[in-house]
Amino acid sequence: SISQYYMANRRNDSTGFFEGYIIHLLSDVYCAIHFYEPFIKSITGDIGKKKNQFKEESYGVNYYFYKRYQKEKNLYQLLSTGKAETMDGVIDKKTIEERISQLFEFEFKYRDISNVDAYEICTVGEMEKMVEGACKFIIKEIENKRYKNFFNNGENEVLILAIKCI
Repeated sequence: SISQYYMANRRNDSTGFFEGYIIHLLSDVYCAIHFYEPFIKSITGDIGKKKNQFKEESYGVNYYFYKRYQKEKNLYQLLSTGKAETMDGVIDKKTIEERISQLFEFEFKYRDISNVDAYEICTVGEMEKMVEGACKFIIKEIENKRYKNFFNNGENEVLILAIKCI
């Protein structure tokens, strides 16, 4: 389980990184269950065509949100100044640094999103609902008894407040 992995692998010098990674995993779980799986199960007809549409709309809506929040949240500085850590057997510092570069060189690169309101799969409204749902899911998981003293030695209130501010 995610909590067992965290407890077995966390180190005092990188607790913040691990907490962020665990929150990332929990958000992936939520999105897979509440968005991607239902989308895949709903496909009729040409699966390849729908997957390509999903991919294009996903990149487009990501760029839309990047443009919407880049100045207010200073995403470039936030992502480029974060301290990447190696997690043995899972991910290394170089991979994380490459992923951040990929965000700015590909995913956040200019794309025509003039038709974002016409998206059928990854709509702005659905993505906003997914983020809100994922935040509630993560907060519920953090507050769950099995996560007692899990995040930052029980200082969950600060973490929950940060998630609520997303």
